[in-house]
Amino acid sequence: MPRFRKYILVSGLVGLLSHQVLADTQILLDDGTRIDISNGISVMSRVGETQSMVFNSQTRVMNIVDHSEGSYTPVSMQKIEESVATISSFRDSMLLKMQAQLKTLPTEQRQVFDDAMRQYLPADTQGALQLKTVSKGNEVIAGISCSMQSLYDNKQHIADVCMSIKASGGLTKEDQVTLLAMMKFFKEMASKTAGLMASLEAPKLLSKTQLEGWPVKFVDLQNGTQYAVKSVARHAYSPEYFTGHLKYQRKEMPTLQGVQQ
Repeated sequence: MPRFRKYILVSGLVGLLSHQVLADTQILLDDGTRIDISNGISVMSRVGETQSMVFNSQTRVMNIVDHSEGSYTPVSMQKIEESVATISSFRDSMLLKMQAQLKTLPTEQRQVFDDAMRQYLPADTQGALQLKTVSKGNEVIAGISCSMQSLYDNKQHIADVCMSIKASGGLTKEDQVTLLAMMKFFKEMASKTAGLMASLEAPKLLSKTQLEGWPVKFVDLQNGTQYAVKSVARHAYSPEYFTGHLKYQRKEMPTLQGVQQ
C-alpha cells in the first residue's frame, strides 16, 4: 500500500511538472509560418528562412532578427514614425526637383509620373480609405472560433478574413492578449508606412476597417496571398528561445540622413 501511494504521488508530480513545462504555445500556419508565444512575447518565423520577428507585447518593440548574420534590429512605433518622416522629407525634396524637370514634358507623360509616385505617399496624404465589411457568419478553424468577414473596396470584393476576438481552442487568454497586441502593432505599422512595406498585406487592409481581433484566416483576392492557422499546440521552450537573440549584434533602423545632404 505505501508503495502504491508513492506511485500515485510521483505520477501526480510528473503530471503537474508536465503541465508547467508545456506552458508555451505554438501556432502553425499553412503557408509555413510559425508563431511561438510565451509570457507576452511572440516569435514569428517561417520555414526555410533565417530571419524571425520577436515581439514584446509589454514594451511594444519588435526585434527583426537575422540569425545567419547574428544581428537584430529593434523596431518601435517611434522609430517607424521618425523613419517615415525622414523618407517623406527626402521624397518631397526629390519631387520638387522632378516637377521642375517635368514641366517640359507633355501633359500625358507628366500624369504617368504622378500616378507612379502616388503609391509611395503616406496613408495620411492619400486619405484614410475605409473598406466596407460584410459578415459571413462564424467559423471554427483549427479549433479557434472566428468571425468571417468579406472586405469590399466600393463594390469590388477584395478579400476575406476570419477574425478571432476571444481566446478559444488551444489558446489561453494570455496568448490572445499577445496576438491582439502584435496585430495592433502590425496595423499601425502598415498604416504609417503605406506602400513602403508591401509585405504587410493583411494588416494593411485591416487598418482600413473597424474590425477587431487577429486574422485566423486571410485571403487576398487581388494578389492571391492567403493563409490560415492549421494547428495550435502546447509546447515547452527554453527562455533562451525568446531572448537569446539579444546576445547578437544590435543594429538600428536605416535612415536617409546621409543621402539628403
